Amino acid sequence: MIAFERVSKTYPSGQVALQDVSFHLPAGRLAFLTGPSGSGKSSLLRLIPLIDRPSSGKVLINGTDIGRVGAWRIPRLRRHIGVIFQNPHLLNEWSVFDNIALPLRVQHYPREETVRRVRAALDKVGLVDRESARPLELSGGEQQRVNIARALVARPSIILADEPTGNLDPELSFEIMRLFMQFNAAGVTMLIATHALDLIDAFDAPRLLLRDGRLTTEGL
Repeated sequence: MIAFERVSKTYPSGQVALQDVSFHLPAGRLAFLTGPSGSGKSSLLRLIPLIDRPSSGKVLINGTDIGRVGAWRIPRLRRHIGVIFQNPHLLNEWSVFDNIALPLRVQHYPREETVRRVRAALDKVGLVDRESARPLELSGGEQQRVNIARALVARPSIILADEPTGNLDPELSFEIMRLFMQFNAAGVTMLIATHALDLIDAFDAPRLLLRDGRLTTEGL
């Protein structure tokens, strides 16, 4: 499903973010991407939905070298990838419902299908009764659940999460991680970047460890 073959990434500033990284995450599997701050976790994740492109090596999704994908094909690729950031980046003037519906409206889903999918996503994250609320009326944990629902609503085959529990207390962090495990059990391929080793110790999943842009351990 996701494969890196000797991937390196150097930014125009000269910063070397990744060096010769190789791994394979099969379809339907979940793995944690760990390492200290600045080790390259976010840079690695950004290559998968083509927010950035590798400087060398290959990033493959279902066998396709996405480094060769033309700009016009990027939106189609991203339809199959849900991204969850540490900060939800919700639109405060919009309702919870409209924030979650945004990816479907961009893809011109019919209204009835949009309503059905948004409410199903709200149900999965336990926020059915909050669809009319504005983000500023929600707790931090609820805002992150909206963020997760927005990533899920188009039913992607891959979900990437970049420090998704970084701003949450331990109890909420554990609940969010349990949600991810449920999505993975339903067949979604997941790569979760986190430095919260005490949290992931509670879950049985492979770990990929980055240090200074190099993959030093492959647990897959």
